[in-house]
Amino acid sequence: MEAIQNYNWSITIGLVLLLIAIIIGGAYFVVWYGKLQAKLANEYQMCYDKIHRVLEYEVCDQNYDWLLRLLIRLGQCKYKNREMTEVLTMEFFRKYEKIAKERVSQES
Repeated sequence: MEAIQNYNWSITIGLVLLLIAIIIGGAYFVVWYGKLQAKLANEYQMCYDKIHRVLEYEVCDQNYDWLLRLLIRLGQCKYKNREMTEVLTMEFFRKYEKIAKERVSQES
């Protein structure tokens, strides 16, 4: 009878330890995932700010090519704000409309 009681206590202690391990593992995962999302959001924001700053520069062919590549990269970010990206893209195409039309006419 005493052996059965010791066995029951062993099972109970084992289950409590397993529960504690699951809670600690879950907390670790939540912290890790939060840091990952913050890193992705920071990457998006840095790229967005860079494009926004460059849009203030002089309009030229080299800036057009570079900004277009940056906008493509911005659109591929895993964490992105679609509305902010669309507004920035429209601002880019409004400002570089003349160069874009020249490029289209040259390709035709």
